[in-house]
Amino acid sequence: MNIDLNTYVVRSTTGSINFDATIAKFEADLSTFHAAREKEESVIADALHAIFDSHQGKRIPMPFLTSEVLRMLNVQPENFKSLSEKVQDYVRVCSDFNIGKGKGGGVGRVCDLPVKG
Repeated sequence: MNIDLNTYVVRSTTGSINFDATIAKFEADLSTFHAAREKEESVIADALHAIFDSHQGKRIPMPFLTSEVLRMLNVQPENFKSLSEKVQDYVRVCSDFNIGKGKGGGVGRVCDLPVKG
């Protein structure tokens, strides 16, 4: 979402910027955006955990994991790229998952991985 401040700001009857009304408008839009993001992330998280439930204790290559999540979410050609990026970004930042590099690497669900001692 790109905001053009010339059209976004709320103006008073004299044409000057109404800061309070503009901030309130932005706060409402930000809350709506945040709620949509949380719902989207929740759906992605549920799909990821369902995949790891069926592959418990295994590391899964990121491309395979991404494609399985997209399949579960019934991805369409129009949203393939953006949803792929969202899934991978979620895996990278979520502490529930660990990404290993090299041989024996891939994505693992932290709670399923053996504890190194």
